[in-house]
Order: sequence, then C-alpha cells, then structure tokens
Amino acid sequence: MEGGFPVAVGAFVVSGLLLTAAGLFPVLGRWIAAIPTSIAGAMLAGVLLDLCVAPVRALAEIPLMAGPVVLTWALLSRFARKWAIPVALLVAVAAIALTGPGPAAVDVRPVLEVTVPSWSAQAMVSVALPLFLVTMASQNVPGMAVLAGYGYRPPLRGILVSTGLASTLGAPLGGHAVNLAAISAALSAGPDADPDPARRWIASVSSGVAMIVLGVGSGLATALVLLSPPLLVEAVAGLALLGALASAVASAVADPRGQGRPRPSPSWSPRRD
Repeated sequence: MEGGFPVAVGAFVVSGLLLTAAGLFPVLGRWIAAIPTSIAGAMLAGVLLDLCVAPVRALAEIPLMAGPVVLTWALLSRFARKWAIPVALLVAVAAIALTGPGPAAVDVRPVLEVTVPSWSAQAMVSVALPLFLVTMASQNVPGMAVLAGYGYRPPLRGILVSTGLASTLGAPLGGHAVNLAAISAALSAGPDADPDPARRWIASVSSGVAMIVLGVGSGLATALVLLSPPLLVEAVAGLALLGALASAVASAVADPRGQGRPRPSPSWSPRRD
C-alpha cells in the first residue's frame, strides 16, 4: 500500500474510532441479545471446527512432532485433565527445540517502536472500514453470542467503547482491533475454565497476564512460532478447544427446530447497562 506502515496505523486508528462509535448505539446490543442459543452455538462451532481438526492433520503431516504432543494430551486428559494442555504445550516446545535450529537463529530482543499515523483515503476504504466490519462480524458478534450461550450478559456498550478506545490508543504501537475474540471467549467462559461459572473470570485474568508476559518476551515468543511448523501450533490450540467445540455443537443441535431462545441471565452474570 502507498504510504507503508504509517498509513496502515492511521487505518487502525480510524477502525478503533468506528468500534467506539458502534458502542454508542444501544440497538446493536438488542440485536445481539436476540440471537438464539442454538444459532450462537452454531456460530461458535463454525469458528472452532478448522482448528479442532488440526491435530488430526498434524498427525498425518508431521507425525514425529505431533505424535508425542497428542499422546501427552490424551493421557493427561484421562488422569490429570487440568494439566493436559500446559504439558502438551511444553512437549511441543521441546519438539521444536530438538528439531529446529534453535532461538539463536532469530533475534529475540524485544523492540518498542511508536509509529506516527498517516492518513490516506485508500487506506480508509481498503483497510479501516473492512477491518471494522470483520472485527464486528467475525469477533465481537460471535464473541457476545458465545458469552450469551454460557449465560453471561455483559454490557455491550461498555465493551465496544473500551475496546475501541484501546484499539485507537494501541495503534501507534502496532496493535489493531482489540475485540472480544470468539475463540478466547470460548476458552475462558466455558466449563473447562472452571466448573463454577462465577469463578471463570480467573481464566480471563490469567489470560491477560499471560499476554503481558508474552508481550515483554515477544522476541522469544515470535522466535518460537517462526521456528515451529504452523500446523503444530494449530494442533495444540485445537486440542485446547475440543471441549469448547463439543459444547458448541451440543448447543447448536439442542433445539431441532433452531428456535432456541437466549438463556436468562443467572444471578452471577455481570449487570446490564
């Protein structure tokens, strides 16, 4: 694109402002609240399906690396379920370290750079507006549907305003479109996070802390991803999301007529605006 990355940053800023503006229209929240539970489940299942078949593809394409990861996950899922994914991830890291050139082949030093945004009509049309629409259609709307499917009713207005402002402020640092992230929502809001729905916020906080740690060590984290086969990373993510996929499919087919209604807000759910 003419103008390079600064023009993209300008588009990220505008996209964030559009997300903020969307939060100022309450009708959007009412539309999302009207999504039936079965439809929400089907939306989530569609998002998760491709990742959840990645372990099978990894076993076929990179069996020597994926085999120990899947076997570790299967054994621990039977005998120590809460440790299945963390240990499987460690096994994947070990496989990468043993078969790859090692982190020394990549510069692991994190660098913080601020980019002054530039503005371009082309970028507004080809980047800012599509990014806003994709974020709303593929992340925020499914993300809210996922939360509703698990019985949570957070105030959409506050979410859109805060994530929109965060997107705008984070754009000069290379960030773009902070959102509800349907897959992350499925991980932290579902029963695998905690059997008690009132305690699942711990998973969200833990995820945020982990993201901060990854950000500080972004050079090393990026090196790990670059040195590993992309399919292996997808396989580990797919294993973590199998439980969410099962719940989503069960929710999608619970009402054979597809006329399910959103679940009522339980006493432990966040307040509405």
